[in-house]
Amino acid sequence: MSQLALEQDLSRLDRPDFSIDSSRHSQAHFRPPASITSIPTEVLCMIFEAGKMISVEDPFEILVSQIENRWRAAAVHHARLWTRVVFDTSARHAEEMADHYIHRSGALPLDVIYRIKLAADVDLRDLNIFFSMSKLVCSRVERWNRLWVTAESPSALAFFLAELPDKAPILRSLEISLNLQPWMSPDLPPKIFIGGAPSLASLLLKGVIPSGLPPLATVSNLRIHTPFNTTSVILPWGVFDEFRSLSHLALSNVDIERESASNVEISTLQTLSLYYVPNCPGMLEMISAPLLHTLYMDPIHRDELHEIATWPSTASRFPILSSLSVGLLEIGQVPTIVWQGLMRVFPKVMHFTILRTQFDNLAQALWEASASLWPNLKILSFPEANHVEFLEKILSRRREEGCPIEKLQLSTHVMAKLGEALLQLQDQTDVEESNVCEAMAQSWTGRWLSDEEVDQDEVDIDDSDTE
Repeated sequence: MSQLALEQDLSRLDRPDFSIDSSRHSQAHFRPPASITSIPTEVLCMIFEAGKMISVEDPFEILVSQIENRWRAAAVHHARLWTRVVFDTSARHAEEMADHYIHRSGALPLDVIYRIKLAADVDLRDLNIFFSMSKLVCSRVERWNRLWVTAESPSALAFFLAELPDKAPILRSLEISLNLQPWMSPDLPPKIFIGGAPSLASLLLKGVIPSGLPPLATVSNLRIHTPFNTTSVILPWGVFDEFRSLSHLALSNVDIERESASNVEISTLQTLSLYYVPNCPGMLEMISAPLLHTLYMDPIHRDELHEIATWPSTASRFPILSSLSVGLLEIGQVPTIVWQGLMRVFPKVMHFTILRTQFDNLAQALWEASASLWPNLKILSFPEANHVEFLEKILSRRREEGCPIEKLQLSTHVMAKLGEALLQLQDQTDVEESNVCEAMAQSWTGRWLSDEEVDQDEVDIDDSDTE
C-alpha cells in the first residue's frame, strides 16, 4: 500500500467527535471509537514495530491470552517483527521458538542472540541441545546482520567458534562475551571469519581474543576487554595497519606488541580509551590521529605521567584533541611541573577529567597555570574525588586570565563537603553533580557486572506458545 493510500485510509477512520453542539452549548456528543477491524494492517504493524524498539535485546513477543486475534494475525505475517532471534541453551523450547522466528522473518537480515549456558556437570541431553542449537545458528550465517554470543564455558564457546563458517557476507555487528570465573583459564579460540566479513562495522570481544581476527578494514568500532583475573593478551602491532574506518577504539588489559613497529596514522580515529593497558606512553607515541577528540587513560603510573610530560606538544599528531581523562594508579607526589607539562603536551584540551580519589598537586597546578596553558579549558570534572582544593582560586584565576571555566562537575562526596562554599562556586560558574566520566562513555561500553546487578542479556525468553 502506498503512503498516500495509507494516509487516505487513516483519514476515513471514525474518530471521536469532541465538538460542542451549539444548540445545547454544554453537551458534547461522542461517536463510538472505531472498530479494530477498520484499522489497516499496515497501521497495526507500525504500532507493533514501535513497541518492538523499546527492547534492545529481547525478541518481539505476543501471547495468546493477551492479544486480540486481529492484531495477532497482523503480527504473525509481518516479517520485520521477527528478525530478532534469541537462542538460549537453558530455556525450554528455545530452539523451536527460534525456528518459528526465522520462518516468520522471511528472507530479512537477522539479529541473532546466542546465550550458551551449560552447567559444570552438563548431561548428554543438554550437550545435544547445545550441538543442535549451534548448528541451527550457523546455518543462517548468510542472513546475520548482528550476532551477539555470551558464554560461561570457555570450552563451549571454543566449540561454537570452531563451527563458524569462514565468511559472514552481511554481518555488521559482532559481540562475543566470555564470563570467566577466577578459577577458569580461557581456551584460545580459533580464527573467526578469516574468509571475510565485508560489512563488519562493530566488533566487541569481552574476555576472549581469537587466534585470528577477521579483516578489520571496515570496522569503525573496536572494543577488546580482557578480565583482570587473566594475564593481559597481546595484539600484534600489525593490526593497526588494517584500520581504514576505525572511529572508536577501547582496550582493557590488552598489551600491544611493538617490536620493530613503525609509527602509524589512524586517519579516522575519534575516541581512544586505554584501561589497564601496559605502557600507554609507548603506544601513544607511535600513533597520530588527526580526528581524535577524546583520549581516556586509566590508570597510568606516575613514571608514565612523568614521561608524557617531557614530550613535545602533540598538537601536530592530535590536532583536535579536546577531551582528556587521566587516572593515576598509585598515591604519591606528582609535582605541579609535571601536571603543567601534561598541559603543554595536550594544548587544546577543553574538557579535563581526573579520575580516582588522589591527584596530588593537580588543583594547585591549575591555579598556578597561566592562560597560555589550556587556554580553551571550559569543563573540569572530578567524578571520583573525595576532596578538591583551590577550586575558587582556580575559577578566579582563569576568569582574570580571560579564559573562564564554564562548568565544574563534582562527585557527590565533594558536593557534600563543600557546604556553603558551594554557593560561592555557583556564583562563578555552572556546578553540577557528576559521578560518571562522560568522556569515557562514548567509547568504553563494556564493563563487568557485580553479583548484585542484572544484565539484560540474562532475561530468559518466555517459553509460552508462539503460535
